[in-house]
Amino acid sequence: MKKQALLCAFLLAVSMAAVSTSFAGKQDFTLVNRTGATLYNLYISASSTDDWEEDVLDDQVLSSGSRRTIRFSDYETRRYWDIKVVDAYGNSVVLKRVDLLRFSTITVYRYNGRIRANFR
Repeated sequence: MKKQALLCAFLLAVSMAAVSTSFAGKQDFTLVNRTGATLYNLYISASSTDDWEEDVLDDQVLSSGSRRTIRFSDYETRRYWDIKVVDAYGNSVVLKRVDLLRFSTITVYRYNGRIRANFR
């Protein structure tokens, strides 16, 4: 009886893990900060709109050397997104028409005093 209860608990845990990953948006990506400065703002909007959405970081920051996974609803179907990052000094970069169905990692870094990005 005890073995059967443990087996049921294990199967429930495995099925919950499978369900939670199946609801992940296809556009989910990880932002890696290699700028040498803390990022204070991260805005993401569909490329088809002219307005920035809310700051994804909200009241949090992303320290240099850190990474943050950005998750989308599993119902989201748009492919191209504009991304804006702003550091502690007010420096920013806008990445236009990023194909989030193609790239899963975006690394921002500083080169010649400007913020740049690599996509993988």
